[in-house]
Amino acid sequence: MLLPAHGSSGGVWRQFVKRDENQRRQWQVGAAVFLLSTGNNELDEWIAPRRAAAIARISKTVGHSPENPDRLASDIFDACSSLPAQLDPLQARTAAQRLSKVRRILRAVEKQAALIDSDPNLRAAIKGSRGIQLSAFTELHFELQALESSLRLLAQNWRSKADLPVALKDRRPSDLEWLAGVSFPLIYERHFLRRAGRSRNRGEPDGPMVRFIEATLKELGISYRRESIARAFTRLAALRTG
Repeated sequence: MLLPAHGSSGGVWRQFVKRDENQRRQWQVGAAVFLLSTGNNELDEWIAPRRAAAIARISKTVGHSPENPDRLASDIFDACSSLPAQLDPLQARTAAQRLSKVRRILRAVEKQAALIDSDPNLRAAIKGSRGIQLSAFTELHFELQALESSLRLLAQNWRSKADLPVALKDRRPSDLEWLAGVSFPLIYERHFLRRAGRSRNRGEPDGPMVRFIEATLKELGISYRRESIARAFTRLAALRTG
């Protein structure tokens, strides 16, 4: 097995991934209120006042109005919907599962190839009918072997965290960390024309950007402590400029 049984460290990891995916679905549903167009006029008319109200609440919390409220809403929606691709563009998180499937397919193809090779007449009919040109069956086998090799490396890098930037210190950012530390600070700068930063008020993280992130996540149905926002902002600083 590629992952240990439930109850071991592998089981804990699967629970973490499942929780992360459930949370992602939650805010992707919440992000629908920021859609500018669904292609359905009736639905668009229902969303429009709710989108305006959400942006108004965010702006009030920040203490400033965005240059273009609709564009701000669109960017918030895009940040949430494109999050999986930003965090894991090669889908390395699922590489181990895909590797397992490819190996099963490869074993099945090799079994069929062995059956063909066991019959000289059948082998000649399939492999010899086109001269030296490879049959589609053989090409499939080569493609599967190449895919197995690339997925194995991808899965190894994911487990060992070899693909992580040094600044992350061997810990992958969660979805929430990425939104709070990368996506939303950049959106804040773009739409409020102010440099992203944070201060402290009576010991608690504060400032327009912190309030913007907190309020936006609240509109998505997510509660995230200001201390967590400040930590994500500091930890992922290099990824905002990279």
